[in-house]
Amino acid sequence: MAVYRQSFHQCLFLWIFRCTLFVGVISVVLSIVYYTPFPDMNTFPDCNRPCHELDWPMICRFKLHVQYSESLTLCQNHTFCTNEDGFTKSCSTQSCEHVENVHLINGKLLGPTIQVCKNDILVIDIINHLPARSIAFHWHGQLVRETPSMDGIAMVTQCPVLSHTVYQYKLRAAQTGTHYYHALTGDSILDQSLQGGLIVRESDREEVHSKLYNEDRVSHTVHLTQHKDLLFVNGRSLQTGFLVSSNTKYRFRLKF
Repeated sequence: MAVYRQSFHQCLFLWIFRCTLFVGVISVVLSIVYYTPFPDMNTFPDCNRPCHELDWPMICRFKLHVQYSESLTLCQNHTFCTNEDGFTKSCSTQSCEHVENVHLINGKLLGPTIQVCKNDILVIDIINHLPARSIAFHWHGQLVRETPSMDGIAMVTQCPVLSHTVYQYKLRAAQTGTHYYHALTGDSILDQSLQGGLIVRESDREEVHSKLYNEDRVSHTVHLTQHKDLLFVNGRSLQTGFLVSSNTKYRFRLKF
């Protein structure tokens, strides 16, 4: 009888111990889940989104059309040269000022600013419309360790993007901060004109300067470029303004 009671007590003790251990493990797991901040489950149409350290990296696709056009000039009567349908045309056949060729990305003097989160995968199609001109692109600030052949000088680290062809770059945005990309053609003037911003953000927890400002807006990126004796702000020579509110600290990202 005594042996039976002893076995019963041992089984009861083991059962209580296992139940207590199980409840303890469940409590720890629930506590971790409860106190871990989860990102907003809203979907975003592109990679320009609030960044969170728990998010999975996104595959971000972009297309950059590289082409050249003629700068907008004024005629002697200070009117723009236009076709009959109202669109701007070449002034070289009229009594107008000298027409100058300009190189564009997606139809603009300044290429689009790529805004992504840390560790996103960039898939960028370069469509070269330049006649008889090969190009390559360099991504400033990114080490490109996983795909080193997709960054650098043509015929050194990669084959050039030939005229009227398409080349797809693939790289990981691993280094956060305010960067930029530009073409490499061997022509310094052309390389300076074919460029755009590359902003790689991280979560507020990882951002060391997050306490210095209240807002980090996409529109508060200042990209300065120079063409001849003109200084352009975000691809425009006219006055550029930014909207702000009083008693609010903003982060401005500047690239020159």
